[in-house]
Amino acid sequence: MPGAERNTALYRWRLAASVLAFTSAFIHLALAPAHWKESAAFGLLFAGAAGALIACGVALIIVPTRRWYMFGLGTVAGSIAVYAVTRVVAPPFAQGREPLEPLGLLTKAVELGLLISLAYLVRAEGSQATAPVTPAAADPAFTRRQFFRTGLTAGLGLAGAGMILGRQRLGHAGPGPQLPGYRPSALAGLSHGHATGVAVARQHPDAMDPMTFLRHFDYGKVTRGVRGQTTREYRLVAYPKEVEVAQGVVFPAWTFNGMVPGPTLRATEGDRMRIVFHNGDKHPHTIHLHGIHPANMDGVFEQIPPNGSYTYDFIAEPFGLFVYHCHTMPVTKHIMKGLYGTFIVDPPGGRPPAREMVMVMNGFDPDFDEENEFYTVNGITNYYLEHPIKIKVGELVRIYLTNMTEFDFINSFHLHGNMFKLYRTGTRLDLYEITDTVILGQGERAILEFRYKYPGNYLFHAHVNEFAERGWTGTFEVARA
Repeated sequence: MPGAERNTALYRWRLAASVLAFTSAFIHLALAPAHWKESAAFGLLFAGAAGALIACGVALIIVPTRRWYMFGLGTVAGSIAVYAVTRVVAPPFAQGREPLEPLGLLTKAVELGLLISLAYLVRAEGSQATAPVTPAAADPAFTRRQFFRTGLTAGLGLAGAGMILGRQRLGHAGPGPQLPGYRPSALAGLSHGHATGVAVARQHPDAMDPMTFLRHFDYGKVTRGVRGQTTREYRLVAYPKEVEVAQGVVFPAWTFNGMVPGPTLRATEGDRMRIVFHNGDKHPHTIHLHGIHPANMDGVFEQIPPNGSYTYDFIAEPFGLFVYHCHTMPVTKHIMKGLYGTFIVDPPGGRPPAREMVMVMNGFDPDFDEENEFYTVNGITNYYLEHPIKIKVGELVRIYLTNMTEFDFINSFHLHGNMFKLYRTGTRLDLYEITDTVILGQGERAILEFRYKYPGNYLFHAHVNEFAERGWTGTFEVARA
């Protein structure tokens, strides 16, 4: 190839590589703020990659030397390697394994093209740096100004498209979150004749299914003192675990005993409670229990380091319905990640016999943008819609309802075809109201009691319809006695 033609061809390769470098850089910059929310280190990694790609794109036109080609090859290869690794294992600076998403795959396709272009330039140039060729001399029809205009337009266009796609995926646009397990059509799935928006997660053999959790109460290991004092000892371990909250949606949770929500602890007013807590995570954690107890049992200032232990020892009082959760800063993150549960203190004489159930309202933010994409009762979207809770006509049902939803000011419970007695916090036996809907702030709780008069299938769900459509819906299957 004659020298002029060869230089023109090389320039066009550099031009293509530079546009690809700018495109990848702009997409990295568009995604950096969202990753910064997840982790400052992750945000800096994206910003640093963008800066390196911009430098490479500029150098490919201004100072096209073999050294810059090699710099670009290293940068792009490193970016592709980090992407591949973070889809297999959870990096220390992130909240878990990163998902495979169209925008990420597009970015890697762009970078693969850049990698091929740079490899060609390295081979074509050999070990000698090629003298810069001005765009006008190489191709008068395409000036540097036109190049930068084209590169900026392409990069900003793709970055804008990425941000729009990101907002749709996060639920800011469109009918709902564009994540695995979400069915955007209201008629895409039916359960007992009712449209479902979110598919139920598959059950894993090592997990307590929500139907078991519904009626599972941990009374602790019971011992009696010489004066008749009842002591109940519980064991809670905090450790990370991936939980599937909707079909195909895996959330990197922090758990108590491998569960989200954690076990339901139960005692009687006046019992001595000893909660032996072990922190099996790499972050400090605590257990803060609502109710009355000494200051050093409050789970705030006594932070438990990784592999540390602490025993919370106190008298259960007063009777009522309470919650417990981690109180390590930032508390929002520690609750959002799953470190919470329900704590019941029964009155000394107990409550009337009933079919008792625990329902913990919660949300999940799998893309860590501080907005929930999914809502559940007891940890799995729409579980009780596809697995109805069976009760009988005339049977007294008692629900211990707690709200541990982060990022949203309220959550709610609405019962179809019936009314319930509402005992707020459950600390009074004689004071209640009759309603079919209750609204609770984060950390609030209430005891609901009702009987069904007629057989059939009846919905219960959040009366914030967005929550219901994103997984917070269930069914009571009422049969004749």
